[in-house]
Amino acid sequence: CAVLTESQNSTVDLAPELTRAVTNVVCALCFNSSYKRGDAEFESMLQYSQGIVDTVAKDSLVDIFPWLQIFPNKDL
Repeated sequence: CAVLTESQNSTVDLAPELTRAVTNVVCALCFNSSYKRGDAEFESMLQYSQGIVDTVAKDSLVDIFPWLQIFPNKDL
């Protein structure tokens, strides 16, 4: 809610906030611990998990669509 009230007259990317909320719920359910907004440990965990997602996401496109291998794109 704080993010929305701070940016009333501009567009907002809600993806990071939704990621924080979902991750916090998963942590609460799995580990019985939740984090406050801006917690250094939580932010570190989010950066680490985003790094994993970014790394896996590059390779998964070719796994899902093998025909993409014919295109000259070093990221695929």
